[in-house]
Amino acid sequence: MKPRILITEQGAYPTAELDRLSEVFEVHRLTPSSQAEFASALQEVNPLILLVGLGFAVGNDEAAGSSELRFVVSPTTGIDHLQISELGLRGIRVITLQDMFNDLKGVSSTAELAWGLILCLARRIVPAVNSVSRGEWHRERFLGRQLRNKTLGVIGLGRLGQFLAEYGSAFGMNVLAVDPARKNPDSIAKLVRMPELLNEADVVSLHVPLNDKTAGLIGAKEIQAMKAGALLVNTSRGEVVDEDAVAAALRDGHLGGYGTDVLSGDSGWGGVVQSNPLTELMATGCNIVVTPHIGGYSSEAVSHTRKLVIDYILALQIDTAP
Repeated sequence: MKPRILITEQGAYPTAELDRLSEVFEVHRLTPSSQAEFASALQEVNPLILLVGLGFAVGNDEAAGSSELRFVVSPTTGIDHLQISELGLRGIRVITLQDMFNDLKGVSSTAELAWGLILCLARRIVPAVNSVSRGEWHRERFLGRQLRNKTLGVIGLGRLGQFLAEYGSAFGMNVLAVDPARKNPDSIAKLVRMPELLNEADVVSLHVPLNDKTAGLIGAKEIQAMKAGALLVNTSRGEVVDEDAVAAALRDGHLGGYGTDVLSGDSGWGGVVQSNPLTELMATGCNIVVTPHIGGYSSEAVSHTRKLVIDYILALQIDTAP
């Protein structure tokens, strides 16, 4: 009997890759509609390996009902949906795209979306399109900003942050960056301290993982330190910013715009927007653009990352003998 593997993203894996898995594993594919349904499926299938995306949390409660579970694999760089310490105490190994870092160097989808959000905010693209769709033609309502000769501040100069710095440079922007892990000067971005970046940047873009150090990284104090009218973009996690502070700064006009692909707790929303201080502003005329966590969701990125995790799984030393 083959060991079981449970995949919670039913349509995300190419058939050819699933066929490769099926040679070794008994593959179960489901798309649970809720956390409770996910936990129930995990208990029912009782897999050796769980392949799970951002939509579901995996910790002690979920693992408790699956006695055979030994590996939790997530094709994500973010790990806030995984209780790694709790799973580790149960002898369950967690594998994410962080374990395949060198194979991700060409994956730029999230950075490209961040740049798209910047353009949307700077040129008021979304409200302009909505206006035309209503049959209106009022260019005077949508006075935009030119990015050339402005300053871009990149917080987190890893893979995605470096891509964004390149895009800013290509648009003729001066690029500043904050990243404690980088010690050497970058050829594109000038490394500075956070106060200088916030004071100087016309656009600030966040590219950091969510952890104890980055939760609430941008709050009321940091927003007030930013230039009046500056634009803020977040494709990291909603919890990296104080969303109430961002909403207040949008209302009073200090923040010129906020573009985000993430909102606090969005991974557990189950397909329906929940109450959030930022979504409540979308109908008020504030310069805000929200997308539903689609940063890494391009056909190229999905195909590449899913192949990576399947390659990784098939390379694991697992005793599959009956």
